[in-house]
Amino acid sequence: IYLENVSLLINNLLAVIKMLYSELNIDTATGVYLESLCSLSGIYRKPATKSIAVLKLINNNDDPILLDSSKKLEFIDGNNISWFTKVQVGSQVTLIKNEPTEVIVECEKNGPIVAPSGWIDKLISNEYNITIEQENDAEIGSYEENDSHLRLRRNESMSTKGISVLETLAGALLNLSGIEDVKVYNNDSSSMITSADGTSINVHDIYVVLRKRQNVKIDGSLIGSIIYEKL
Repeated sequence: IYLENVSLLINNLLAVIKMLYSELNIDTATGVYLESLCSLSGIYRKPATKSIAVLKLINNNDDPILLDSSKKLEFIDGNNISWFTKVQVGSQVTLIKNEPTEVIVECEKNGPIVAPSGWIDKLISNEYNITIEQENDAEIGSYEENDSHLRLRRNESMSTKGISVLETLAGALLNLSGIEDVKVYNNDSSSMITSADGTSINVHDIYVVLRKRQNVKIDGSLIGSIIYEKL
């Protein structure tokens, strides 16, 4: 029994050391250890996002309805999941009688909550008489980025191309929540070139193309400051 207990103790100690070394390797690290290693390269795990939809609201009341970042309307969809109006801080949306107004609503839950057109159709309030129309499908959210995808993004940024300034710029922009893809054109030729969208790019200029999530607003000054700092 004594030999068995000592052997088990030594085995557990060696297992802990083995696990410690595996968490120090970018190829085998997981969780917070992987996040720490990736952060050394300026790559961070993307947080979970919520599904977003656009509703057309018609105020049937005589008095206007004011919405801001603190005063929200709650709606429910066909699965009894709540959606709340989303108004930027410092902004205001006014619903005037009989005037259709588009508002953005955000799901209460993180992740890919599906809401096809017409799915969000009820208002959780007896205070207002509002007609609700959802003409388009909601833009589906996402879960928190998993370890394998985070590791892949880090490896791509550290590849042969990733050590360049422009690839580092693309990696920094991809870290922004709401940015799905980045394409950077670099005109290092001796004449003007044209991008796929028809934009003319002068010699020694770059052209940054971003694919953002619909209905997600990202401050232009934030994108501009990242481009300026990385260049």
